[in-house]
Amino acid sequence: LYPEQELGIPAIVLICTREIEKLGLKDEYLFQSGGNKANILAAKTAFENGQTSLSECRTVFDMCGLLTKFFEKLPAPILTDILYDDFMLAVDIEDENALLEQYRKIIECLPDTNYKIVHYFFGFLRKINRKADLNKMDAHSLAKFFHTLFMNSVSGNESKEIKLVEDLIVFYDKIFTTK
Repeated sequence: LYPEQELGIPAIVLICTREIEKLGLKDEYLFQSGGNKANILAAKTAFENGQTSLSECRTVFDMCGLLTKFFEKLPAPILTDILYDDFMLAVDIEDENALLEQYRKIIECLPDTNYKIVHYFFGFLRKINRKADLNKMDAHSLAKFFHTLFMNSVSGNESKEIKLVEDLIVFYDKIFTTK
């Protein structure tokens, strides 16, 4: 779909996250504004045609919208349908150490590209969460926004899906280790 950088992560993800970090971790409601649809479409088309510039994105909100569009258009969810049930069972584990160990085991089962994107992008979400006092995007707000982009949401499991994504943000340092 998109050109990849040396990390095995699509260029669109790397470039958008780096620009958002430089410009907007302090801007309120980063992902909730959506950005300018025309700018986002122009940038998406440019990336699909091999350009790696964000000149069409005029604001940090356009970059967030472009990043959201990337996850929406993936042919399969980044946390994979195959591991969905495993994640939903793990969410119910009450002991924190056992929970984190189970998350680690499941995440290590992700295909390599998915693992790299998840590892990188949740690190980015953790950075946003750390500035929640400024940007109003705490881990729970981010999880509510992103859970349907990371997995095929199942009716009745929304609270568990949100908890999973929130946990992956909050416990990022304890979950993600080098693969």
